[in-house]
Amino acid sequence: MPWVRIDGARYRVPAQLAGTTVTVRENATGFTIWQRETLVATHPRQGRQQVVMVPAPYAGLLRVDLTALATMPPQYDPRYVRPGDVAIRDFSI
Repeated sequence: MPWVRIDGARYRVPAQLAGTTVTVRENATGFTIWQRETLVATHPRQGRQQVVMVPAPYAGLLRVDLTALATMPPQYDPRYVRPGDVAIRDFSI
């Protein structure tokens, strides 16, 4: 994950910016992170050794509905073809 380290804290930037150069601008309450003229992240100032992540870049990655995905456990798939037995050999010399 791409991070920008400022005053001992790590601030998250979008993954597509990994390996690129960004500009960090400090204001009274935190930092803004820019790539060229595009604002890519805004973070409040944190203490040293803190990790700051904004949930917006993760939108859609996590399931919001926490109900069970299935009522039954996974079942054996009859279409699965067993590749065969594994040979067991003694490798001692």
